[in-house]
Amino acid sequence: MSREKFNEEHDVQIELASTPGADMGRPLNEQVEGSEHHGITAKIIAVYLSVVIIAFSGLVNIIGAGAYSRDVAASLGGSSISIWLSQVSAITITILGPIIAQAADYWGRKWFVVLTTLLGFVGCIVVSRANSMGVAIVGQIIAALGYSSQALLNAIVSEILPRRLRPAAQGGLGLTSGLGAAFSLIFGFHMVVVSTDGWRIYWYVTAGLMFIAVILFVIAYNPSPRPLQAALTTAEKIQRLDWTAYALLAAGLVPLNMALTWSDNPYPWSDAHVSATFAVGMVAFIAFGIHQTLIKKDGLCHHDLFRKDRNCAISFLCIFMEGLSFFSVNNFFPAEMSVLYEPDTFRVGLRASITFFAAVVSAFAVSVYSTITKDIKNPIIVAYTLIVLYTILMATATLDSATAVWAYPLFLGLGFGAAISNVTTAAQLSAPPSLIAVTSGLIAGTRSLGGSIALPVLNSIFQSTLSKHMGANIAAAVLPLGLSSENLSQFITALSSDDQAALASIPGVTPATISAGLEALKATYLVAYRYVWITAGAFSAVAVVAACFLINPKEDLNTSIDAPLQDENQEQLRNSPRSKTLVDDIHNRHRSRRRPAHAAAEEFLSSEKATEGSCVPEPPTTNSADISIPRANSADQSPSTLTERLQNVHKGLVLSLSSVVTSLSLETVVARCVDMYMQNTFCLHPIVHEGSLRAVMNLDTLVVQEVAAQPRTRSRDGSLHLLQSYALVTALCAATAYLLSPQTDVDGRLVGPVFLRVSRETLSIYHDLDLQQPESSSLAIRMFQAAALHTDGKHELAWHLFGEALRLADQMRLYDEQSFGLLDPLEGRLRRTAYWDLTAYAQYHHILEEYSLVTHTWNRERTTAMRLDYGPTDMFEEQLFAGFFAFHRLWEAASGLLLDLESYARVRRLTADAITLLEIQQNGLTESYVRFLTVLDHLPACIHYPDAGVNTENANITLSQRRQFWIQRTNLFVTYHCLRMVLVTRISHLGLGVLIGIQDAEPMLALRKTEVAHDMICLITSVPLEILRVMGETCISKIRHVGASLLEIMNQVPATPATVRAKSLLPVLLDVLTRLDSRRNVSHLVNLNHSPIV
Repeated sequence: MSREKFNEEHDVQIELASTPGADMGRPLNEQVEGSEHHGITAKIIAVYLSVVIIAFSGLVNIIGAGAYSRDVAASLGGSSISIWLSQVSAITITILGPIIAQAADYWGRKWFVVLTTLLGFVGCIVVSRANSMGVAIVGQIIAALGYSSQALLNAIVSEILPRRLRPAAQGGLGLTSGLGAAFSLIFGFHMVVVSTDGWRIYWYVTAGLMFIAVILFVIAYNPSPRPLQAALTTAEKIQRLDWTAYALLAAGLVPLNMALTWSDNPYPWSDAHVSATFAVGMVAFIAFGIHQTLIKKDGLCHHDLFRKDRNCAISFLCIFMEGLSFFSVNNFFPAEMSVLYEPDTFRVGLRASITFFAAVVSAFAVSVYSTITKDIKNPIIVAYTLIVLYTILMATATLDSATAVWAYPLFLGLGFGAAISNVTTAAQLSAPPSLIAVTSGLIAGTRSLGGSIALPVLNSIFQSTLSKHMGANIAAAVLPLGLSSENLSQFITALSSDDQAALASIPGVTPATISAGLEALKATYLVAYRYVWITAGAFSAVAVVAACFLINPKEDLNTSIDAPLQDENQEQLRNSPRSKTLVDDIHNRHRSRRRPAHAAAEEFLSSEKATEGSCVPEPPTTNSADISIPRANSADQSPSTLTERLQNVHKGLVLSLSSVVTSLSLETVVARCVDMYMQNTFCLHPIVHEGSLRAVMNLDTLVVQEVAAQPRTRSRDGSLHLLQSYALVTALCAATAYLLSPQTDVDGRLVGPVFLRVSRETLSIYHDLDLQQPESSSLAIRMFQAAALHTDGKHELAWHLFGEALRLADQMRLYDEQSFGLLDPLEGRLRRTAYWDLTAYAQYHHILEEYSLVTHTWNRERTTAMRLDYGPTDMFEEQLFAGFFAFHRLWEAASGLLLDLESYARVRRLTADAITLLEIQQNGLTESYVRFLTVLDHLPACIHYPDAGVNTENANITLSQRRQFWIQRTNLFVTYHCLRMVLVTRISHLGLGVLIGIQDAEPMLALRKTEVAHDMICLITSVPLEILRVMGETCISKIRHVGASLLEIMNQVPATPATVRAKSLLPVLLDVLTRLDSRRNVSHLVNLNHSPIV
């Protein structure tokens, strides 16, 4: 099924979904990696309110650092370094924001927000009490810590509310930012007008807001513990932080800012103050890039952020440009207004506040629009276009634009309000739920990085322009009016500092001279500011272009909640003696795993005692390959018991996987397995629904949120649904993990057995219930588990599991078309495809593996049709399933012909006189053989010629579809040639060479076999080895069977041309088998035995 159709169907189902597991005819949980939304509670409102106040107070501090730096300098001195009040804020947030966000995944969100906000409170007090600019800058560094947890605030409001409300949640923060900025400017400028020390009261008020907010937050916010909080020790949590990246980021950012600040102000680029520090910063940034790209793939810039789509990368670029615009406006707009247009300080604040009042309106309107329409992309494009328009208007302003400039901030505010919330939403939805905090941290850090780079760059441009043009412009204006050149320097200094007494003392200065000099000074400032706005506009234009390439994540805007809040019952459960004992047990088990990864995996797989409540202890000889796992009677267990046992199994999975795979999270490994299945294996075995699968593939969220649910809200069906989802995901991972390349940091040989064991333990928890209420997932789970065992070389055990799946299919009457009549359409489709996949496996095991499996009893007629209801035309879907059903028609034709041959052989043995009957049978055999030979003659062009038959507008989609059709084509023809060899062998045993157009002489039959082997070798050497590898152990078995026939010719036939040819073909085939690295040794070829059927 196409991705677009999956999304469309998934989106509709989300709107109609009720409580999880309420209808067992439905597919897997239709939500996306979270628990279902059941309403906005008072606790959620309280948490949101506290977060809003924290964000409000943090922004008030940041705005103040830029807007009132000149007022602080006027009171304390140090105007030459006042720019650092803003820069240290940006640098602090850039460096600490991502660190705090990453650490919050290991220690939880709450106390990082509390601690940083309290430090912000302390910093505001220090600033308000400062007696020098140096003390004020130190205080601002501490105060900026209160805003460094902004990323966590974005993450929290996204996690506690349903995803469909995420634009509104982020829009609320954007609205708060607008109100905070407007309050900062109006209240702050009022205070500095009232008193020269009014900025001190401003920071006192900011400190009070932070303190009130943190108290409310401590009381209201009590989230469920994150999965790794209990599973890892403090030392292990510290070890997982990306300390190298933090060091390189700090080592690059601080020198780079110093160099850009000093450039042409006062040092030229040739001076070591600029060039040396700039070089140090750039080297550190380059090292940071290399480290994050090539060395540390799960560090600060986690590669999984960019795996789903391009939205995350584009969002980082856009927010960088927004940060550049925001900090430039925050610093330069008030200054430009006061110098050029507005002598009244309070009116300057009013002008600046227009931006943020407009941002409030924009944030509200866009949040409502995006929530209703699920359109994230277009508001972002419009937002950055408005920001570019604002910079154009400001760059073209003249000294006579005082009135017009009142309206210009409207465009900027409308852009700011729309940009920040939607860009954050786009990035969060593009990232895995477990990395929401990291994503938010990078968003906040990237925004501040834009500001930290913008401030020195724009300040350098501004100061450089002033220094180059101020003297010449003022001289040109005042020297013709009689001012001597000797007094020009003194005049410029006094005029720039607005020192009226000094101006009056300069000989030759008249009111006309002062007026002309003032006009020239303003004109110079106007030009300097113009270059600032041109630079900012150029960067914002880049964001407009980038935003055009965003993808609207409509399917992700649904009702699921990523991190629901706890209630009192859940808090008591978490603090109960039993829960603490389980946590202690996890710590003890994890600390004991100080050994190589393979040893840890073997210990888990061969453990004799499971955690209490997980399952009945297994016999000492039990390992991952055993097919029988002792189980309790799941039909008699309460929902809480079922959930608790799954929780214990999940803890074992987290611990075992963290020992086997140290560089990737559980969610990342599962995502890679699911992607591998959808991109390579789904076309062969389409037995799950992609939307439903991706909805439940975050196992941490699945389990933690079920445990967090109130016991009174749990139901037997809901717990069963959870267990089915968990068993299905882990079974799929077990089957596909072996296909992952070790170069991806996932060794399938270690990961596969872990997932297999966990999936089978999960199935054992609810096995009895599953037998009583089977559905499509019951079949898919057993098929995936059997496929994993088959890949691992345990063919007998795989046969047993397939047999159990077949018995379930028989119990579900899937051989009867009428059994699908009352089912949900999606569930019916999954049962149908699973049934036909089972029949193919049954025929494969019977014909090639010599294990007899039947799909229905002989006295029943199979009426299940090979068809699907596609709904609206979808060519890719129809063609994909055309290849799927062609594969099963191929097996049906071969199996039918073999049965006809066996029937012919039995009649010939029992009835020597039935010549007429035998002749009729021979004619029927000829028809059956022709039917087999022609079964692949009418395949769609996309399967016959994938490279020529598949073309779409999107190059990536084209490549993906072509690959899937190449896999289908290769699988069809590998199976076809293998079955040809089986049929030639059986026909030769019965002396029916005439059916295949040759004499019954042994050399001729051997020569025909070599022709079949040659066709097989031509096929498998013409496709990439990776195509054969993803087809799994069944493909290898088919190739191996052809190789066994070549060995038979070499060993049993006298020296003939066929023998010579077999000897030349076999090495090529053996080379392919060796490179495929099958679990069965190539020497197994000599032990293959052709049975009476095969």
